[in-house]
This record gives sequence, structure tokens and C-alpha cells, in this order.
Amino acid sequence: MKSGNYRSFEIPMDLKNTTSNEMVLSDNFAEFLSMTNHTTLKLCGPLDQVIICNLQINKEDDLTAKLVDGWSTFCEVNKIVAGNLLEFKSDGIMQTNVLIVNHI
Repeated sequence: MKSGNYRSFEIPMDLKNTTSNEMVLSDNFAEFLSMTNHTTLKLCGPLDQVIICNLQINKEDDLTAKLVDGWSTFCEVNKIVAGNLLEFKSDGIMQTNVLIVNHI
């Protein structure tokens, strides 16, 4: 990714986020992802392991988005635990379905 040409979103991990099969994303992250046509996301984690997660977006009533089917594997493989603060980073317009995920 080119420096300065990206979007990033910080999400604190709690026990529910790290032990569940899904993770509900923040409102601004959901809004950003809803503008894409992606149904899956490739998460490249802190240990350089890529895990594919399904992206579920609900546009009825309040906009919500969550990562499912792969999220718990991503947490396990990348040793993500409650208390971690994660940064999800993508290119500015999300041309690809790849998100870089780092501990911050």
C-alpha cells in the first residue's frame, strides 16, 4: 500500500470479540465497507497469516457489518486476545478485498 493512500480503523478487542465466531464492526468501518461490493475479506494479520472471512452487511434499519466464518480462526492464528487494540488498514477505495491488521 502506498504511504498516505489508505484508510484505517481502530477496534479494541474485548472477550466477546476474541472468542466469538463473528465480530461486529464499528459504524464508520461498516459505512466504509458498505460502499464496496466485497462479500469476503482477506485479513493479513500481525503474524503474516492470511485468513479469509465472510463480510456480512445489513443495510436495513441501522447499517451494520460483521466479520463471520473465519474470524475466530483469525484470532487464534494471530494470537489476538482481549485487551488488544487492532488497526484495520486498507487502500483508500478498497479496490481489493485485503485488509492489513496490526496490533497498536
